[in-house]
Amino acid sequence: MKVIPAIDIINGNCVRLSQGDFSKAVRYTESPLERAQYYESIGFSYLHLVDLDGARQGKIINWKTLEQIFKQTNLKVDFGGGVQTSDDIERLLDAGADRINVGSLAVEQPKLVAYWLEYFGEDKIILSADVRGEYVAIKGWIRDSEIKLETLIRTFLPAGLKQITCTDIS
Repeated sequence: MKVIPAIDIINGNCVRLSQGDFSKAVRYTESPLERAQYYESIGFSYLHLVDLDGARQGKIINWKTLEQIFKQTNLKVDFGGGVQTSDDIERLLDAGADRINVGSLAVEQPKLVAYWLEYFGEDKIILSADVRGEYVAIKGWIRDSEIKLETLIRTFLPAGLKQITCTDIS
């Protein structure tokens, strides 16, 4: 088992949401870069980084913050939040991301995500599922889908799915 610390970002700041509720965001004083450097200094090698603005708006928003972390740490970063296109994935990988988390799009465009698993490889794509009860929530935890976690996973096994990040947001 690997313990991987996480940093959630809204407006370039470290935050923590309570049950996925944006109105209950707690903002921390440290910058995401400072927090990432701290994690690295105490021996972590991996980081789970989430652009919550991107997840909510359907496009990556906090590029500057992401690129700072990629450039100023040696952490292996898996990134999620707002990834919509193959170009997004290529840009993230080129910038320094180690792996890409795909969540809402896996529910909304499963054929595209299956293609990414095959094209970029199962070592680069992580299925990211935020679950409330039995169902997967999408759009930065704002909307519940009608898809159960087990169904979502089974959808991507034939495409080579090997990595899953699951968060119980209830």
